[in-house]
Amino acid sequence: MEHLIHILWVYLIFKLANKVRCELYRYRVDYDFCLKPRARIAKMDYVKPAIVNKGATPGANATSVCGNASKRVLGLPVDNAWATWSAVIITFIYYFYSKFPDLSVWDSPLIAMVAIQGGLGHPPGYPLHTLLGFVLSHLPGIDPLTGVKLLSIIPGALMCIPVISIASRMTYGAIGKRVWYSSWLTAAFANLLCLHPVLWGPSTRVEVYSLAAFLATWGVARLGAAMEDRSTLASSRQTHGKGFYITGLAFGTSAAVNPVVAAATAAATFTPILDIIFRGSERWRSMIKILAGGSTGLLLYAWVPIAGGFTDRLVWGDPTSASAIWNFLRARDYAGNVGPTAADFLSQGFEWIGWAVKSGTLLFVVLGMVGWFLLGKRSRLGRSGPIALVFAILAICNNKVWLPENPDYLGYLCGPVSICAAGGAALLSYLVTQKGVKIRIFAWTCLSIAVLVTLFSPPAIYSRTRHLDRSARLQAMGALKATPQNGILIIGSDHLLWPMMYIQEVENVRSDVVILTPGLVNSSWYWNHTYRLHPDLHPFIVNGPGGRYGRLHRFILAQKNRRLGFESVSLAHRLGVSIHGVGWLLRDRAVDIKVTEKATAAIEKAAAVIGTGSYNGVGTLALASYIRGNALWRLGQPEEAYRAFLAGVPPSMRPAKIPPSHHWEKVPPLRIPIPQGTSTMKGLGEPHQNLSIARYLIDPEKIKELEKLQSTHSHEP
Repeated sequence: MEHLIHILWVYLIFKLANKVRCELYRYRVDYDFCLKPRARIAKMDYVKPAIVNKGATPGANATSVCGNASKRVLGLPVDNAWATWSAVIITFIYYFYSKFPDLSVWDSPLIAMVAIQGGLGHPPGYPLHTLLGFVLSHLPGIDPLTGVKLLSIIPGALMCIPVISIASRMTYGAIGKRVWYSSWLTAAFANLLCLHPVLWGPSTRVEVYSLAAFLATWGVARLGAAMEDRSTLASSRQTHGKGFYITGLAFGTSAAVNPVVAAATAAATFTPILDIIFRGSERWRSMIKILAGGSTGLLLYAWVPIAGGFTDRLVWGDPTSASAIWNFLRARDYAGNVGPTAADFLSQGFEWIGWAVKSGTLLFVVLGMVGWFLLGKRSRLGRSGPIALVFAILAICNNKVWLPENPDYLGYLCGPVSICAAGGAALLSYLVTQKGVKIRIFAWTCLSIAVLVTLFSPPAIYSRTRHLDRSARLQAMGALKATPQNGILIIGSDHLLWPMMYIQEVENVRSDVVILTPGLVNSSWYWNHTYRLHPDLHPFIVNGPGGRYGRLHRFILAQKNRRLGFESVSLAHRLGVSIHGVGWLLRDRAVDIKVTEKATAAIEKAAAVIGTGSYNGVGTLALASYIRGNALWRLGQPEEAYRAFLAGVPPSMRPAKIPPSHHWEKVPPLRIPIPQGTSTMKGLGEPHQNLSIARYLIDPEKIKELEKLQSTHSHEP
């Protein structure tokens, strides 16, 4: 039913777009739009981008599609340089002051650690980001982590430039007489796009997506400018060739940061590439220059075998042989994460549409698609802009692990959504210059709706608390400091593993603690790295039965007199270890109740600081509370379990009253999995799920229901 509602919603939007099209025809704004298909095809042709006087020197009197060709920002033609730079500066200031103040979750600490060390991260290695990050993190007077964050903030702010340039090229040939505010409206729309969570999220933490998306989007805009130069003959053959080469270089360097983002964004050039191949007088020469530029950018992957020779830093995959390098570049470690069934693929596609509606992304997408359909043919990019978004959605839905708000999936959308939304900026800029009152009212209404969507899309601008979110460091530092000397920690989640490794390897805190994760124990390079950090570890039999958990079990048995810590009960159960105490992590020995209460209070305070304004922080705190509450309940401490469950819940969602102490005597220890219907967490935790589980501890009816369930089920964590 939900999928049908989403389809109906999209259908109504396109019906509205068709109504606008007919209104345009009514006011004779553009007589092409409402012609019958056959007549429209007969009239199709690019608007002549230049007017050259007869007898004049080629290029002497040419006028650019974007007006004055001297108005260029970062090599891209724009209508108003002041408006463009204003959008960039506003975006940069907002990004800088709303960024994560410290470490963030997922693999951001890994990317930062690799950049600061000059090592090699997970496949495919993002060499350009690593090399630039190494330079920025070692600038005098700048904190290393802040230096690496600038590689997300600066490209994210500069994203306004290619968006404005593409929109300007789409509208100049369609508007007979511009009004002064049309270029400022285009810049304002680009500004709104950059403040939307889809672009704001990856740009305010350490990530590779902002840099990759900016380079690829800039390449798309530069390709249009290069084709314009070719058609107007306004530049010499040398400049003409240089434009295509630089375009290819932009795509190549983008692929040297993230190939998926580069490929998805480059799909927007489908039409102009076909135009170059089949219609250009120098088609093969132009394509060779594009390919040469792309190949030059890909040379940055030479860093992979170079980094393979380092032994004093993290080098993922140990790429020292030809086969190891090839396996690394084709991301063999993640091959099992792609390829869902056809049913799952379609279901995930519908879920993505639902997420786009809830997150406010669909407004920018629909306006952009309408803009590309109506005005795209007037630019040298044709109408292929939305193809990039389709490609990105297909890439996202092709993953087995499905979570639409996954930061990686949002990163894939940065470039494609920006290019698609450029069509929306062009559409509104075009409509506000028309004579029809209804058309202008519609344009300003759409802009007002875009403002509201940007303001209120979760997390809403006024409620964002990412700049206060230190939850990643809080949990990682708390777990490390509470670990006994030479202890071993078994961590299963990336959002906890990589902050701990960053603190240990970059900041040299608790270098005696051994940190292991089941996800990497089948990789020889990971064991080599672990034994290099801890040369006092005893050797163990690597090959044997039991898979990755059997290997971890043999390692633990070989390390005598080392205390163990686990992220979750299920990890300890798989390794045959009983949990006897709960601090920041779960322990194989009893823990003082004061340590438990201190960790619970710290999580509760962190949740109160960030509220609901930082998705990553709320999710990690809720998950940590869920895991700790589950373990405490199993240990027969229901009151502490109840407090632990609620610690990760924002204060506005917590119940006001806590049951009296005599109530807890009636709550039996948990001996079965968390009751059905409350353990559906995906990715990170959910405060609502914590509240749902906590009700089993305070509701007498649910307690009786739980006792019946436990009497008929075997003991399982």
